[in-house]
Amino acid sequence: ESLTVQRDDALHACEEAQRAWGTDWTDVRSDLNRLQAIPLAARPQDGKIEFGDAIQIVERLCDRSIRIATAHRKVSSLSRPAERADQSLRALKASLTGRRAELATFGSFALIGPAGQGKTHALLHAAKALLDSGTPSLVLAGQRFGDRQWWPETAGQLGDLQSTSTLFLGALSSMAEAAGRRAVIMIDALNESRAPSSWAHELPSLLSQINCTPWLSL
Repeated sequence: ESLTVQRDDALHACEEAQRAWGTDWTDVRSDLNRLQAIPLAARPQDGKIEFGDAIQIVERLCDRSIRIATAHRKVSSLSRPAERADQSLRALKASLTGRRAELATFGSFALIGPAGQGKTHALLHAAKALLDSGTPSLVLAGQRFGDRQWWPETAGQLGDLQSTSTLFLGALSSMAEAAGRRAVIMIDALNESRAPSSWAHELPSLLSQINCTPWLSL
């Protein structure tokens, strides 16, 4: 959703530049309309989110705004709106081609760092923020995982849940789709589980099931 906010900020800056420049911006009106119509929120389609069209549009708008700013750099009332538009567009492009877009596309990542750096606190804070926003989320404690397969250990943490992994993930996926937000499963401190080497085969197994639906992430 932060990508959508960033896109809207860039569009607002472009609108201001258009008002300052009048007819000089009429030829990019269609690009502004197309950029506004592209869904950038985490609403997966066919398993991933595509940003290619948005990136191409942003690049064209960047080129247009910087050419205007450069051509009239001595007239601040005219160059500054174009410069602000260029800065906003470049920030949006950086996000669309950076880690944020990669996470939105693939839906999984590993948070790695030395002990005592606040990783657990960060995950719990993120989970609370997600839940407060209506996003289904779940935090599992790595320390409570033993040497069994990931699902029996997970079901145990969920109060000895009597279900299969397929049914549980399917229900979580349905909740996420209904909310219009990709659900997030977090596992804290994998290295502190009682059999950490088991993750070498259990993690790919978990990921393979999560990747069956675009509405789950890990």
